Amino acid sequence: MDKSVQSDISSKLFGQVSPADIEHFDEVCGEYWTGDCAVFAFNADMYNSGGAVDAMKFSKDLSICRISIKGRGAGRFGAYSDRRPKFCYVNSREEGFNFRSEDNLLTTIIPCEANSWVITIVY
Repeated sequence: MDKSVQSDISSKLFGQVSPADIEHFDEVCGEYWTGDCAVFAFNADMYNSGGAVDAMKFSKDLSICRISIKGRGAGRFGAYSDRRPKFCYVNSREEGFNFRSEDNLLTTIIPCEANSWVITIVY
């Protein structure tokens, strides 16, 4: 009996998620959807990552676009963005943020004292 074991298996898993992977996404977005999307990077810093985001709102006037994200829980928040934002606010207070242009990841820290929060990203 041959009991050979394959030992060259990589333990890393790679993948990519896009809006096209979400069934009925275009129907939920409605007829005015431009194709713009935000994909959130939930991470180990947020215990309740699946329930952390409660609502999102998009607004645009003249040359300013805003995305407001309402949620709960402290820790590092991450979102993918096609370009670097001008400003990032947490509960109406301007906060510092990091933006990695190599993978378009925007991150900011939600303070521990914020049980619920609204992040506003301004472009």
